[in-house]
Amino acid sequence: MFVFTITPGATTAVVVSHTLAGGRRRGITASLGANLANATQALLAIVGVSALIARWPEALSILKFGGALFLAWVGVKSLRRAFETKGRELFRGDAAASPTEKAARPFHEGFMVNMLNVSITSFYVGVVPNFLQPGTPWAGLRGLVLLYAIHILVAFGCHMFWITLFHQARGLFTRERPRRLLDAAFGVILIALAIRIALR
Repeated sequence: MFVFTITPGATTAVVVSHTLAGGRRRGITASLGANLANATQALLAIVGVSALIARWPEALSILKFGGALFLAWVGVKSLRRAFETKGRELFRGDAAASPTEKAARPFHEGFMVNMLNVSITSFYVGVVPNFLQPGTPWAGLRGLVLLYAIHILVAFGCHMFWITLFHQARGLFTRERPRRLLDAAFGVILIALAIRIALR
């Protein structure tokens, strides 16, 4: 479970990109969105989404392609920013947005990237219950809640590590060309992740 949690993926890419765009607070906002999605996924697993998946397995495929499309969309936006007219800042979408939209975007993207993440759904539904030993006091609901809570806390801790690291590195991307290259790199990474998810 720990290895699954600390391995960087799409969520890490989204959190890091928002950290580089707007600093520590924006990265934390994206992480809070992602972990609210984790908590929502955990709640759905507890109330019996596994029975729904068993009855309608196509739901996982729909979730998978939905997540891939969302990642691809975020990646395309990042590439568009990288190739915008010279003189416009990286992450220009923020410049045209209202303060409310600026605050909502990282939270929304963090939430959606995990809410549409079929790997997290499968992990909560099919993997976590296997860590509970039958006959022990924590084999039931309390055990599930504990393991889900541990996963969410460890995920937030990992995000804080990346946020702190890349917040310190923001000064390296003050010039236009490095910022454009960074935005292009994030776009390519997210689109590649989307393709990988779709072909899984």
